[in-house]
Amino acid sequence: MSPAIVEIKDVTKSFGPMQAVRNVSMNIEEGEFFSLLGPSGCGKTTLLRMIAGFEFPSTGEVLIGGKDMSRTPPHKRPVNMVFQSYALFPHLSIYDNIAFGLRMSKACAESQIKERVERALELVRLPHIISRLPKELSGGQQQRVAFARAIVNQPKVLLLDEPLSALDPKIRHEMQAELARFKKELGMTFVMVTHDQSEAFALSDRIAVLSQGHLEQLASPEELFESPKTPFVADFIGETNLAEAEVLEVQLPFVKVATKGGFTLWTSAGDGAAQQLQPGQTVTVWIRTSSFEFVESSEQEAGPDNNVFPAEILHRSFQGNFCDYRLRLSEDVCWTASLNNNGSVHHAGESRFLKFPAKAAQVIPHSPRSSSS
Repeated sequence: MSPAIVEIKDVTKSFGPMQAVRNVSMNIEEGEFFSLLGPSGCGKTTLLRMIAGFEFPSTGEVLIGGKDMSRTPPHKRPVNMVFQSYALFPHLSIYDNIAFGLRMSKACAESQIKERVERALELVRLPHIISRLPKELSGGQQQRVAFARAIVNQPKVLLLDEPLSALDPKIRHEMQAELARFKKELGMTFVMVTHDQSEAFALSDRIAVLSQGHLEQLASPEELFESPKTPFVADFIGETNLAEAEVLEVQLPFVKVATKGGFTLWTSAGDGAAQQLQPGQTVTVWIRTSSFEFVESSEQEAGPDNNVFPAEILHRSFQGNFCDYRLRLSEDVCWTASLNNNGSVHHAGESRFLKFPAKAAQVIPHSPRSSSS
């Protein structure tokens, strides 16, 4: 494991009576691509701004390179930030935009500034636009210039605040590939804020998922997808069906539960706390929408291998290679299933049997905070 370049120690940030960040602790390793992921209002941007120095923590510490910088202003921190709005000076040429920070810091002579600006533009593959104004560039080009301006100071940590959200989908996808290239060629630490899970999954070594100011889970993209630790993470990561349930029986590695909708199913205990479940405990069951298939009969009874339930199709949504089906399993329970288009067409009003393996359904034990998130 690499040493931590950024350490967040029990940080809380309050704005009056509102706590934007609540007792968050995490380490960001040197050289990794780290993402802060969550919905609007979860505290991710506030946390990034505290690393940058634009906000100071109400309590706790922010260390960069082993030094406490909780009260250090932005220009004295070894970080730089790429803003969502690019924040380019409209009246300055691209050269002067990129050179601005070097001139303000008086870090090097003008001859060295020219060399570093040209090198930064070479990295973002825009050496030919050095004399243009920002208004003469496309959105994707302006974003690349914003990256060049941020990296020209050679910061230890590059902070990215929703860097691709203003771009159209095609350009955003191209810029994701460019971000990965920048990271590889520069070797510096990247910390990105995003609400887009696909973007975080595509780029990150590790992801911190936040909700209502709390750190819900910090893990690799693979672990977040396969083993969410809280109901919020299970719901936020991927397309998921959730159900509140009570444990009826434990036959490791399987657990039999009764849902609030009035039916029973077998699930996987997975790893960790679920291995210690006892009958009577309250859990959340989560099942990916891609785990289902339609079958013609219910000859296979629900058991440790699989589950089969009658379901009524309420709505069908064509998505190209697959269809999303909204299904009613009982009077109080509706789930979504994403099925490949393999030649079978199913329509609203039809009844089918819905099958899914027990290993595709996992349980998350309730804790006081997971219940309230």
